[in-house]
Amino acid sequence: MKTSFEIAGYFPGVIGRITTLHAVYYKEHWGLNQSFEAQVGTEVSSFISHFDEKKDGLWNAVSGDQFAGCVAITADRDHPDDARLRWYIVDPRYQGQGIGRTLIIKAIDFSKAAGYKRIYLWTFEGLHQAQSIYEQNGFRMAEVRDVEQWGGMIREQMFELFLNPNCSEEKRMKIIEKALEEGRSALSEYESKQVLASYGIPITKEVLVDDIRGLIDATKEIGYPLVLKGCASDIAHKTEKGLIKVDIRNEAEATSAFEEIVANMGTTPQVLVQEMVKGQRELVIGLTRDPQFGPCVMFGLGGIFTEILKDISFRVAPLEKRDALEMMQDIKGHKILEAVRGMEAADLDMFSDILIKVGQIGLENDAIKEIDINPVIISKGKPVAVDALVVLDTKKS
Repeated sequence: MKTSFEIAGYFPGVIGRITTLHAVYYKEHWGLNQSFEAQVGTEVSSFISHFDEKKDGLWNAVSGDQFAGCVAITADRDHPDDARLRWYIVDPRYQGQGIGRTLIIKAIDFSKAAGYKRIYLWTFEGLHQAQSIYEQNGFRMAEVRDVEQWGGMIREQMFELFLNPNCSEEKRMKIIEKALEEGRSALSEYESKQVLASYGIPITKEVLVDDIRGLIDATKEIGYPLVLKGCASDIAHKTEKGLIKVDIRNEAEATSAFEEIVANMGTTPQVLVQEMVKGQRELVIGLTRDPQFGPCVMFGLGGIFTEILKDISFRVAPLEKRDALEMMQDIKGHKILEAVRGMEAADLDMFSDILIKVGQIGLENDAIKEIDINPVIISKGKPVAVDALVVLDTKKS
């Protein structure tokens, strides 16, 4: 039976409730001892005693005297643009009721409003349900390390989510409204992916720049290897026009590629500096607005095979998870999603989440006529939107 919970902030006794939930869970499932409990209690107490409501956040799932879970956002005093997500846990008795997802969304929304540019967290390898929720909300694994603590060796994983201040609902609408006011029928790749990211769809790490200084800053933020792309709403066939440079590995190559792209654009240049996502399998996800059925979500083989093979499937929005899973199996090449030739199986939960969210975008934004996310690359089993185009209905301006 599903229990109805409220999301609360601080209340008397919450330090003990958070500490107890962690201590019991990690004792039963990981064998951690009193030193772990003591550390959690000490750190939570310090967090509460120094709580800054502008930079710190705390959310607890409660129903009467039942404590089902919690999460916190703590300011990184050494890196003011970063927020750390901590003490994320849901009592196993209440898992599967959407509590974990609700808590994560609260933390992300707060971090955006507080002006953070990045959320990061450290977790134990093996917490698969929590990892799935992180990834469904746009977090990506960035680091793995083995540490000796609490009486043994533990493998830790660091996940991070880069927050674009333009990814809030309000600014998403401004992107669309501005484009319509300018008479544009499409968003640029950068704008299109901002819209996707605002719904938690995983996109490439990228920065839009218009000069060499911005380029160098972006390369330091993202790291090599890189991809550079000319970026504008009216650019089509970027490859044929010499507006894409891939596998850039140092500053000299980045500078040369930037100058060549700017020369080929012939307009006020904007260049997208993007991480180079590695993966051999490419899919396409899209949206079209049917006159009779309304928003319809599309899934199929991507990259150059989209037009050649036309191996795609459709569903009318809104989608449920079973719809998303079925449409992935509908394509002839569905085995591309399985473990093959040393590549791990695709995360179908993440793919399902993206398909559901693309349908949601169509239902919530009448001005969006089409969406084309191609390719979606499977990188280490996880889908990443590498290129995207949002087409607008100019009649909605």
